[in-house]
Amino acid sequence: MTKIYFHYNDKVNYGTYQIQVSSELIRHLSSQKDFSVSFEYESPNKTWYQLKAFYEAINQLLPQYNKERKEAGEIEFTKNEFKAILKYVGGYYDTIPSKKGDITIFKSFKDISKDEMVNVLKRIENWAKVSKGYSLDITRETKEMIDFFK
Repeated sequence: MTKIYFHYNDKVNYGTYQIQVSSELIRHLSSQKDFSVSFEYESPNKTWYQLKAFYEAINQLLPQYNKERKEAGEIEFTKNEFKAILKYVGGYYDTIPSKKGDITIFKSFKDISKDEMVNVLKRIENWAKVSKGYSLDITRETKEMIDFFK
């Protein structure tokens, strides 16, 4: 399933959205299979902007993290592995006790609230800038997220 997010305050990209919809429609039509198209409004409790900021943090921090690891002679992480690291840093996980030690289970962002996601992003930003000395700028994504709720 493909989801394309439209943001009413992102008028600059309306043409891009139209191209994405057209491309998906053509792709599905050429598959010669039945399909459906549906429209729904986004919940104000969780937005695309929150996830965009999280994935922007991955894009900005992973190269810095891997460079540091490579210089130390350690293996580099994939995007998926680093996503788990950022969820851990952001405090978005559960632990299950076991005889061999606690097992960390990373939660899905599927049911995360806006406030929880904001806290995750703040923890990641603090870890990146203060603890690691990395360069991170997710302020644009965070500002868009806040403006969306005004």
